Amino acid sequence: MIRRLWPSTLVGRTALVLLLGVALSNAIGLLVYSGDRLNVLTTSRGLDLAERIASVVPLFERALPRERQALARSLRRPGVRLAWTKWPIADGDSSSLSAGLIRRALLKELGAEWENRLLLAYQTEDGRRRRFGGHGDRGPSSRGGFAGRNSQAGQQGDVVRSEERRARLEPEVEREVLVGSLRLNDGSWLNFIAPAAVFKPFWATRFFVIGIATTVVIALFSLWAVRVAARPLSMFAVAAERLGRDVDAPALSETGPAEVRQAAVAFNQMQTRLQALLRDRLQMLAGLSHDLRTPITRLKLRAELIDDSQQQEKFLADLEEIRSMVEASLAFARDEAGQEPEIPIDIAVLLQTVCDELVDSGGDASYAGPSHVSYRGRPTTLKRAFTNLVENAIKYGGVARIDLEEKAQHIVITVDDDGPGIPDSEIDKVFEPFYRIDGSRSRDTGGVGLGLAVVLSAIRLHGGHVLLSNREGGGLRATVELPL
Repeated sequence: MIRRLWPSTLVGRTALVLLLGVALSNAIGLLVYSGDRLNVLTTSRGLDLAERIASVVPLFERALPRERQALARSLRRPGVRLAWTKWPIADGDSSSLSAGLIRRALLKELGAEWENRLLLAYQTEDGRRRRFGGHGDRGPSSRGGFAGRNSQAGQQGDVVRSEERRARLEPEVEREVLVGSLRLNDGSWLNFIAPAAVFKPFWATRFFVIGIATTVVIALFSLWAVRVAARPLSMFAVAAERLGRDVDAPALSETGPAEVRQAAVAFNQMQTRLQALLRDRLQMLAGLSHDLRTPITRLKLRAELIDDSQQQEKFLADLEEIRSMVEASLAFARDEAGQEPEIPIDIAVLLQTVCDELVDSGGDASYAGPSHVSYRGRPTTLKRAFTNLVENAIKYGGVARIDLEEKAQHIVITVDDDGPGIPDSEIDKVFEPFYRIDGSRSRDTGGVGLGLAVVLSAIRLHGGHVLLSNREGGGLRATVELPL
């Protein structure tokens, strides 16, 4: 499963690794930021709250019970409400990390003896309303509580609206209520309510959107950077494929980073050496073939002086075979060294022309396929290659049937004959220069063994390939695929 999801390209793999790294880095950063920010907010709020509560506790301890409610109203400050009741308002005792920080700050101000007399709890707005409004005769509404002269709901609404206004100024925090209760020496309780700064988790909407947006931007930039970095590899792949088709293809541009320039220089030097090697071999072959023409001509003249007609005929046949090999070698060298440009051609018309010319010379050839197929190639080279294929089919199989099929990425040309075929062990060897098969496909039928070598060279020059196969029922099929 993982292997199927793993990209197959270098760009895809590198981009995926970068994307995973960025996502992991963002997640870890948000986790660390959330924890640190919550700690800072809670500590600062807790210290301020602890100082304020610690300063009023002695006042409530000294005040008479009938004075404490009025004292609570007089000590009212923005963000912190006080109430004196006979029961604790805090709903349980919270064990959260932030509550622990505030507890330690309060105990530091009040003293360790208040450890068992302090209750702290976080409540949401809805929970706070239920707690303050649902006690009946035991609730703070009948004991002074947070109500004062106004309704409890109105006072709590003031707190909520005040906190909402502060929330707009500090949008990075989410408001909850911290409710605390301190048991005084006479057993009554001093209660306070204050906003609790709770940092939004990294999966909250705002952080999630920011994290996703950051990851997407970095991913797009990384993808662009990786594509730019990997572009030279694509250029080398295209250049290598082009070199395989044409050794005289344009050289690579020697630009870019130092490593890319160095690789481009090495590639161009390799191409230059290949060109020189191929040129030297072809020049040697052409020179040797040309030099053999003169002694062959002299031998033919001397053969005319032989009195024995039977020996003379055999001698002339051997000389003709040598001459054919020399001419074929010269033609092969010229084709390999030729610089015919690629131009737009109609390959369907080219195949029909090959058939018509061979039919005019007495051969049995037919074409089946579309009337027009556009292709960019070397017309003379392709015509010579297909002429060799069709001539071989007629020569060894008596008939040549040509079929052309155009596909999305390439065109397929097949040439069928009705001959004896080729042994499977010989199929790859027949493309070698001067190789001829013993038996029915031998020198008795003509040829010097360069026809299929010329075909293979021409088709490879166009980036295609040739395949020979024996057909069921007899005969040979030559299949040529040319990329569009």
